[in-house]
Amino acid sequence: MLRAQAVSASSEVAANTESTVPTLLDVLQKGGWAVYVLCGLSFVAMVLIFYNLFAIRRGTIITQRFLNAIDAYLHKGDLPGLVAYAAGEREVFARIVQQTLQFGTRNPGTRISVLRDIAETEGSRQSSRLYQWVSYLYDIGIIAPMIGLAGTVTGMILSFQVLGGVGEAAIRPSALADGVAEALIATAAGLVVGTPAMIFYAIFKGRVQNLVSELEAATTAFMAQIETYHSRTVDAEVQPTPGSQEKSYAKI
Repeated sequence: MLRAQAVSASSEVAANTESTVPTLLDVLQKGGWAVYVLCGLSFVAMVLIFYNLFAIRRGTIITQRFLNAIDAYLHKGDLPGLVAYAAGEREVFARIVQQTLQFGTRNPGTRISVLRDIAETEGSRQSSRLYQWVSYLYDIGIIAPMIGLAGTVTGMILSFQVLGGVGEAAIRPSALADGVAEALIATAAGLVVGTPAMIFYAIFKGRVQNLVSELEAATTAFMAQIETYHSRTVDAEVQPTPGSQEKSYAKI
């Protein structure tokens, strides 16, 4: 009988203990307004991380298949075909080739130096877009701890308001604990959101730098191919007359 009562009492104590253990949702709710803002930032950070995982890779920047296609079209002298092919590709380098050749085909006689400037400008624009999506993670990594710090301040203000109450009845330990909990949970939440954002920012930034370097090298090689094609076309089209050394720029 006594043993059964002891077992029943221990089971009741265990049940009460389990019921008093706070869940993650309970902890987050005690964090105050800052936790709700940080939950929104964490969702945005996750979306950016998954987007950059798929967007910042070599297959979306430059592919060997497209480089081989450039060689084939230039060898045949089919620049309009290369423009149409580049327009159907989604990689970043294709945008550079498309914009450069479209300007050249629409403006016959364009100098190579002008085409090179167009290619560099479009390359800078595409690179800035890549860095922009990565920089959003950096912004979240900076903003999240600041929001957590703001939640810490409001929690401490709540605690000091309790301490500043008049009479012993005004000082409620539960109210004091709520303010301290809000302060600590807000600080922790800010770090939990901000730290992964900064880690992935560093990873993606290094990846973008490597891919942009490859993009610049490919653009330089492409402009060298265009210059070679231009010179070959000029030599084929220009028929010098006796006593004349003038040359005209071929259509690109």
